[in-house]
Parts: sequence; C-alpha cells; structure tokens
Amino acid sequence: GVDMKSLTFERGFMGQTVPTYIAQRGMVAGEGTFNFTTEDKAKYLFTFSGMSGASSATSLDASPDAATTNAVMAAAVNVGRIAENGACIAGPNFIQSFQISVNNNIRMKNGLDCGEDVGPKDMGMGSFDVTFNAPTYFGSDALLSKLFAGTPTNLNTRIAKNFQAIIFALPRVTFTDGSPSAGAKN
Repeated sequence: GVDMKSLTFERGFMGQTVPTYIAQRGMVAGEGTFNFTTEDKAKYLFTFSGMSGASSATSLDASPDAATTNAVMAAAVNVGRIAENGACIAGPNFIQSFQISVNNNIRMKNGLDCGEDVGPKDMGMGSFDVTFNAPTYFGSDALLSKLFAGTPTNLNTRIAKNFQAIIFALPRVTFTDGSPSAGAKN
C-alpha cells in the first residue's frame, strides 16, 4: 500500500491521586518484529513514531477497552507449520527459531513554524524492507545448496491456538547469509 495510517495512543497513570493521561498523536508503525523461539512465547514488537503529544487530567476515552483474555501462544507447541517451498521443514534441518522483521523506514520531517505543537511537522515514507532469520540444525545440505546457488524459494509459518491463527508468508525469498558450524564432540 501507499497510504500512511496513523493513530493516537493514550497512556493513563492511574496510581496518581488525579490521573495524568498522555495522548500521543500521529503514531505510525515504523518497524515490527515477530519472534518464534523454541520453548518461549510468541512475541511481537512494534516500534512507533509520532507527531505530537499532550497531557491532560481527562481521558480521551470515557470507557477504555478491557484487557484481552486471549490465550498466550507458545512457539514450541502452537506453531503448526513452518514450510519452505511448500514442504514442511523437518528433520534433519529442524528450525531453532524463526524471526520476521519489517521496516517501513519512516523518517521524521522536523521544522520550525508558527504553531505551538511539539514534534515533527510531517513524516516521510521509505522503502518497505522485510528480513527473516531462521537458524536450523545443519542436518543436510538442502538449504545450504540453495544459499550457494542463490535459488529463490518461499517460506510460510502458522501459529494457532483456540481456533485463532496467524499466518505469515514470504512469497519470494533468497537466502543471503548462512554459516554451518561443526560443533564440538557430542
């Protein structure tokens, strides 16, 4: 897409005698990282950049949404599939972790004007970059051969629990880095 979508975040400091609410306006997702690591929870981290902020003793929302009650998904037991070129990646090249990173390369356009707003005056969009990292056991040379040959492939993964699922698909991937290592005895 080409449209920049922004939103407002509000943080409330409820432990104060009179709570302070800080509204952060014009927040745009700049980066996102999605981590699936063996024996850990699935984790998603987003980095936002914004235009301005203000504090108040009154909330923007008189009735905030309740905290979610969705179950936590674990990378070890809830990842239903990780596939390369349409086939499930299995032994002997078991994947140890899977990380997808996206970066919108948002840049702040700072400037001086007659307004009283604090923060940048505009944001510029950059290229949309996607990278992934998926360390595997070096059980065969199947993936290493694709790295050396520069063979394009595709990857997808699915994590699911309680009839809810998230599917990530990378339709065209070329491996650019890898270093098999011969470990110590045992």
